[in-house]
Amino acid sequence: QKEFDFSNVFRWTLKAEEGAILLEHLRLGAQYPVYLFSLVPIDPKTLESLDAHTCHEDFYFGQLRCDKHFVQFNWRVIGPKKNEEIDYLYT
Repeated sequence: QKEFDFSNVFRWTLKAEEGAILLEHLRLGAQYPVYLFSLVPIDPKTLESLDAHTCHEDFYFGQLRCDKHFVQFNWRVIGPKKNEEIDYLYT
């Protein structure tokens, strides 16, 4: 239950023909994106990762919730030494 500020750079790409939003991390720069996963709708206000992103022994899942006042992105990280949730709140 700790709050702290930090920044990250992601690229969100609408793939209308697939009915998904592709999420990439740009820690190496825009020309070297790291594919994370695609988010697909599970209800009118929520999208979830289709598959997990694997990094070493850890699995990353995502959920995006939209409301008229905010967009919330939740990370779930599960691994041998991790069991974490990270919430991004865009207002």
